[in-house]
Amino acid sequence: MRETRRAVQAAFAFLTTFPVPTETLTTDDFARAARWFPLVGLVLGGLLAGMAWLLMPRVSALLGAALVLTAWIAATGALHHDGFADCADALLAPVPPERRLVILRDTHVGAFALVAVPLLLLLAWSALAALWTSPMLPRVLVAAPFCGRLCMLWAQLHWQYARPQGMGRLVAPRRSDRVWVMAWGLVLLLLGRGVVLVGGMACVLGHWLAGRMAARLGGGLTGDTYGALNVVVETATLVLAALVLA
Repeated sequence: MRETRRAVQAAFAFLTTFPVPTETLTTDDFARAARWFPLVGLVLGGLLAGMAWLLMPRVSALLGAALVLTAWIAATGALHHDGFADCADALLAPVPPERRLVILRDTHVGAFALVAVPLLLLLAWSALAALWTSPMLPRVLVAAPFCGRLCMLWAQLHWQYARPQGMGRLVAPRRSDRVWVMAWGLVLLLLGRGVVLVGGMACVLGHWLAGRMAARLGGGLTGDTYGALNVVVETATLVLAALVLA
């Protein structure tokens, strides 16, 4: 029980800006954290859903969507959007795989990232605004971060890590954690048929995208690609919900 608590603590410390004490956490705690990534998504989604529920009768759709999206990014410290920006520059560049790995480590922001990140945020904001008056919005807000982190866990298990070292290796799941993917997947069923549909479609898109990213990096993934995969699946869940459920 103590190991589980510490692993959950490590998962929240790694993926969020929540005030989680980390002084006593060890590398073993972080190594067990990956299986709890979807739980982080559920908690984050629950908080966002509660925020939206409070704001819906009080503010306009455009302002409410902006406030929820701002809180969403603040809760993660823009960690995943940073990975998305790096991936946009590296994976869209017409260069060999080894050069893409170098670009992923570059701290400078290139033209691809400058275009891709605002477009991604625009899609998320527009989808939230379109869903603002829908009674399905709270459920969608729970599903989006959950599906993103479920796909992140799946990608870590399904594709090898592209580097001998890196942040992604700190929380690399064990092969036995595959059962956790199936167990967490059942949680999505609790959110209702419509949400299962859009969440499932977003996860299928995430699987395809992870395969494409791995192919462009020579067969593996990195921490940046996990973050990019997460935000793409989150945004896809919102957009599909706006198209299907709004």
